Order: sequence, then structure tokens, then C-alpha cells
Amino acid sequence: MPTINKLFEGKVLKGADAKKWDAQTLSNEQNVIQPLYNNLSKDDLKILNDNIKLTYGDDWSGSVENQSDRWVFGMKQMGYKDVKPWDMPIWKKR
Repeated sequence: MPTINKLFEGKVLKGADAKKWDAQTLSNEQNVIQPLYNNLSKDDLKILNDNIKLTYGDDWSGSVENQSDRWVFGMKQMGYKDVKPWDMPIWKKR
């Protein structure tokens, strides 16, 4: 929670600063949870992918086991339109 506390105690982020914060925070989250996906069976991964596709339709076009696919999807869900997998920032440990 230090990241959220720091944001809460700081200035309001807008524009490029807000996008940068969102991108980095989501990247960090995806890296932290990646081991959970790595330990799932192929059947479990298929169930997750199928459920995401069922829920989000054409908004989801990736693989749930790929962290950059999840990152792009999350960024688009936050309203950022032109994000690509290679835009995902490198994980910054806190």
C-alpha cells in the first residue's frame, strides 16, 4: 500500500503524469502476480481465458498467462487507447 499512500499524500496527477503512474503501477502488479499464473495448469488457463473472452468479448485478445497482454488490457480498461505490449514499463520493486 505504500504506492497508494504516496499518491494519496501527493499532488493530483493529470495527463501524462497520471498515465505514467497508472502504467507503472499496473506493470508492478502484473509482475507480482505472474507466479500465480505460472503455477496454473493448461486447463485452468483455458478456463480463465475463456471466461475473460466471454465477459469482455473482442476487448480481450490476449493470453491470461502473458503479463504484457494483461497490462495492455488493463490500460485499455482505464481508457488509454494507444498502448502496445512494448510500452509496458519495467517492474520497479518498492
